Order: sequence, then structure tokens, then C-alpha cells
Amino acid sequence: MSIDKIIITKKNNKVIFMVIKKCVTCGKEFETRTTAITCSKECHKKRFDKYRQYCAPYVKLAKKEYYQKNREKIREQYKRYYQNNKEKIKEHQKQYCQDNKEKIKQYYQDNKEKIKEYQRQYRQKNREKINKQRRQYYQDNKEKINKQRRQYYQENREKINEQRRQYYQDNKEKLKEYQRQYYQKNKEKQ
Repeated sequence: MSIDKIIITKKNNKVIFMVIKKCVTCGKEFETRTTAITCSKECHKKRFDKYRQYCAPYVKLAKKEYYQKNREKIREQYKRYYQNNKEKIKEHQKQYCQDNKEKIKQYYQDNKEKIKEYQRQYRQKNREKINKQRRQYYQDNKEKINKQRRQYYQENREKINEQRRQYYQDNKEKLKEYQRQYYQKNKEKQ
């Protein structure tokens, strides 16, 4: 940035300082009263874009370091935000799903293996949590679940019995072997 000229004028008994500078981006001369270094918004935008391209990797690195140092603090902030805005977030997600059904279907079709792997890893990491939730749900809804099972069995009794017969016929030898092993273990215990 270079200052070429300083113009001092009087207007309505006030002294006005006008500075003529060269634009950092395009090199044009322009008059200013502020500390501006670009002549227009377009030049400012060009300069900022260059700066952004140059600094992008460093900004990413800084963000990563900050996240690693303050992981717990950030998680707490996310939890607090989610608890305070639960309905708003769910409404937004529903709206997004309704607007982008095809896009979501396409994503799941393209990334089936990746999604299955994520789900498997989550189940392995959170096995105890999942089992606890299942037990709690079963205890809370025991009567409802038993009623549904009975109703399903009554409606599909013939089909279920046929499947059982077929399974026993296909695995007759295997089942006999399991039975022998079971009796041997019980004899040894007695």
C-alpha cells in the first residue's frame, strides 16, 4: 500500500483530509478517508478469495487442533444445543427428507457397504448400551410385545408349523447330535 497524495480541503469551515492511495489488487488510484486498501468491493472480494485459497489448509489444521484440545467442551455444547432445540432439529430433518427423497435413496444405494460397515462398528462399540436399551424397552412394553406375538402366531400358525417341520427334516442328524451331547453333559454333572 502506498500513499501518493494527501489533499486538504476546507468545506463549511471544516478541514477535510483526503488520501489518494493505490489499490492493492488492481493498482488504480482512489480517494479515501478510511484505512481501505482496495478501491471497490470487487477488488476486495478478489483479494479475499486469494487470501482464502492461501490460508485454507492452515485454517483446517488450526480447526483440527482446536477440536482435539477442546473435544469435551465442544461435545457438551452440541448436547446442550440439541436438548434446547430438539423439536426444531427434528422438524428440519423431516422437511429435508421429504424434499430430497430421491437424493437420499441414491446415496444409500451407492454407499450400501460403507453404511453397513459404520453400523457394524457402532454396534460393536456400543453393544452394552444397545442391550440395555433393548432390555428396558422389553420391560416397558412386555404385555404389548407378547400380545403381538400371540396374534401373529394365531394368524400364521400353519405357516410356522410347516417351517418347523421343514427345518427338523433338513437338520435331523444335526439335532440328534446336539441331543446326544446335551445328555452326555447332564450325565457327567449328575
